[in-house]
Amino acid sequence: MYFKLKDICTVASILMALYAVVLCFEARLELAAWVIFAAWFTDGLDGLIARWTKTGNEFGVHFDNQADLFIYTVAPAFFVYGVYVDVSPLLGMVICFTVITMGCIRLSRFNVRPLIYPGFWIGYPRSALGLHIIFLYNSKFFLCFTPYWAAAVLTLILTAMNLSYIPYRNHKADFTRFERWVCRAVWVTCPAAFPFGYFWDAALIWSTIYALLPFTPLHAQYKAPINRYVQEWKAGTS
Repeated sequence: MYFKLKDICTVASILMALYAVVLCFEARLELAAWVIFAAWFTDGLDGLIARWTKTGNEFGVHFDNQADLFIYTVAPAFFVYGVYVDVSPLLGMVICFTVITMGCIRLSRFNVRPLIYPGFWIGYPRSALGLHIIFLYNSKFFLCFTPYWAAAVLTLILTAMNLSYIPYRNHKADFTRFERWVCRAVWVTCPAAFPFGYFWDAALIWSTIYALLPFTPLHAQYKAPINRYVQEWKAGTS
């Protein structure tokens, strides 16, 4: 049987993402944001359960990859539309369409010929984009820039980075000591900011730092080998 215990977490994540979309159409955006965030947490459990139960299989990999499109692309895209529907429905539709289309292209590209480098995602990952969108539009920074054109431009830039060849560290990487400390700082500062009403703002700051990391000296040592790999990948698809 293909379906294992770990896949129940993936199903739960899909269900929560669907519920978030419904909430967006009901203009219950804050709850929708929390549901999408919870879906991310649940989605992360499938890998842990697969390792604990030793039930990892190819079906689970593909199932999770397809589910990620809905969880981190479709649901956040409709969330953005819900944000802009009363300000500029056309702008909201453009962003929604762009996010979903780019996500579909990224998945299709992966299905045709996987672009995988150990310890890295190539291009801004869909999960990071989906969460970045949720953090941005719930933060107090966002509310400072009425009528939200700055956020719209930033969202489109991050979405375009989905299809870039910029390398981003993933959770399977062999972290350096500094990176482990950063991860601990994230898990401490975000919950600590919650009682003061700044959870989304703290999360946005860390998410933005992650988006900018490849452009800093911290990633300089990884660029040359990854660039060679990407060039070889491009040559193989031409």
